[in-house]
Amino acid sequence: MKNNPRKELIIKSARERFARYGFKKTSMNDIAGDLRMGKATLYHYYKTKEEVFNAVIKFELNEFSKELLQLEKNKDQTLNEKLIEYLHIRQKTFDDGSNLTQIQIDAVGLMHLLDEKSPYFSLIESEEKFLFNLLKDHFKKEKYLEEETKPLAQMIARFARGLILMSKVDSKKPANEISIENEWKVFVDKIILGI
Repeated sequence: MKNNPRKELIIKSARERFARYGFKKTSMNDIAGDLRMGKATLYHYYKTKEEVFNAVIKFELNEFSKELLQLEKNKDQTLNEKLIEYLHIRQKTFDDGSNLTQIQIDAVGLMHLLDEKSPYFSLIESEEKFLFNLLKDHFKKEKYLEEETKPLAQMIARFARGLILMSKVDSKKPANEISIENEWKVFVDKIILGI
């Protein structure tokens, strides 16, 4: 299936709008207005705001997944280096005003959009699969059991999401990239690699 330039334009514009104003404060009128497009034209491509939002999330998920795949294929880095780089990729995605970020912050209010087929759950699956593959490759030399590796991958992904999310949500102190990286290094060095 060929890419549709008009759909790509809608996704790009809606991505900026959702990132700036959030899902709740964005309307189909806003998206159409930003594009100087008639509402009927927008509805030709996307029937609902939820459909546009899911297309935006799917786009961002694909971009994030490409970066993880590239990191996974890098044979020159150790597990420790890859885990540190994973956090950087995750943090960069978060800092870039990504809607993947916004959906995590607004998760409670947007749960009606998050069924099992939601791109958000695809993000979680993608991250956990990436981490599972990294750990499996690392631990196969040490005969670490595969059934123990999956929960460890899930724990790492949750810790990374929580660490970055809380650095943004915690209003008592500004987000501090160095602090996040230090906490992550302690987590990786002492808890993950100390196993």
